[in-house]
Amino acid sequence: RREAPLWTDEEGGHALPADAADWLARARAGTLLSPEAERLVRHELLRRLERVEARLASADWLVGDGLTAADVAWFSRLEMYPRLGLPLDADRHPGIARWFERLRTLPAFA
Repeated sequence: RREAPLWTDEEGGHALPADAADWLARARAGTLLSPEAERLVRHELLRRLERVEARLASADWLVGDGLTAADVAWFSRLEMYPRLGLPLDADRHPGIARWFERLRTLPAFA
């Protein structure tokens, strides 16, 4: 049994399956979520942001006394927040702002 290709292959003429094409069109239009679902997701992302801020208000790192996988994972997540319309305000989140500065001094984050 041959599986349908995931992306359009212009040379081969393959097309996306209808449900995937619909999903991709909605993603491009920014309408993947209903307004209610978007509100709930936004609330959850902000709740998580506040939990990270609470930790970094009194610590230099998310776990332990140095850089860990938790810092790497959360750094990449939080960098996406402004792209999702959730700005990171240094006045409201000073712990995260200091943490970002600390991480950006490391060669892997520069």
